[in-house]
Amino acid sequence: MNPPPSFLYGFFKGSDALLIDHTVYTNDRSCKNAPYLKANGQKFYFSEGIRLSKLEGLYFRNNETELKEYGNKVIKNLLSNEKELGEDYHKLGKDIELVEFVLYNVIKKSKQESQKIKIISSHSNSCLIESLVKPDCFILQGKFYSLDKGKKGMFNIRANNQDHSIGEYLGINVEELEQKYLKRIEEKVYKDLTNGKGSLVNKIEGLNKKKEILDIISKGEFYDIKEELGMKISNKGFFAITRIRKPYILKEPKTRKSYRFGEASIGVKLTKQGNSITWSDPVVTNPYIHPALPSLEPKPYQRICNGKYDYRRAVQGKSLEDSVRILLDEGKRMILSGYYGVDGAWHPLTEKFWENLEITDFDDKEVTNL
Repeated sequence: MNPPPSFLYGFFKGSDALLIDHTVYTNDRSCKNAPYLKANGQKFYFSEGIRLSKLEGLYFRNNETELKEYGNKVIKNLLSNEKELGEDYHKLGKDIELVEFVLYNVIKKSKQESQKIKIISSHSNSCLIESLVKPDCFILQGKFYSLDKGKKGMFNIRANNQDHSIGEYLGINVEELEQKYLKRIEEKVYKDLTNGKGSLVNKIEGLNKKKEILDIISKGEFYDIKEELGMKISNKGFFAITRIRKPYILKEPKTRKSYRFGEASIGVKLTKQGNSITWSDPVVTNPYIHPALPSLEPKPYQRICNGKYDYRRAVQGKSLEDSVRILLDEGKRMILSGYYGVDGAWHPLTEKFWENLEITDFDDKEVTNL
């Protein structure tokens, strides 16, 4: 189910075209005063231009009825499974509360935006298509290339008394642009149809929130890369998590030898008990070996040795969400930089076991513990 096709295919799919200051020019050799492409001594002229904003205005006027019908179908579809979502949501009780806590308190507390998950983001009333494409482009066989103003190259555009050199491929073609544009159109239609209807918007946002949470539970994992926080649900329980997403190096102070370790997932188990949520000490949730872990076999859910460091003192007087973030940070710190040698480690790097991880060629910036 999509909005009516836009004007993009008509201008950019079948023939070469130019965009100069978001104005479209198509190949037409009869327009001698228009911009032209110069290659191998020949000039290829382009037609008189038309602004993208004008084409967009025509699209919305010509498809007004179809767009309204489409938008109403989208809203109806969003509301169609309200009862089923409510029943599924109620059945999952404790998991729902833990997911909501991590999603809205641990991960999103620092965000200034509303904690509501909106079905569609809003946009200003400016031209939608102009927000998706650079103002100056050369379109060849449906692919978009940059135009470098004031430069000359093998292929050049002369427009508005300025030279433009055809540059690199921008990584987008007309098919991909059409899909992005139709999504923006859908957003605008939804915004227009729900404008001033707060109760309808709240209901749809609430249903969308339930869908996302049920999807997280179904998949058993969620991770926000920007915040570097997430959650994992397994037969071992419910965990708030953070990740070490690239390899790192630990150095043994005594021998000065270095050892490379892989990516890791750090977790804090959360348990719902009555009206409260309790936490446990940080663990590594993926199969892993490390001097701070008790097993020399790559087992998951091993508690991270904290030596003389007291996790509970670190979170004393803190809110639950702050405590969870602190515990995750401390667990990650123990893995990355908490190793200082033989004292306090389950299996110090002086042991023969670690020889297969030893490396000699590396960047000192990769060392995380010294």
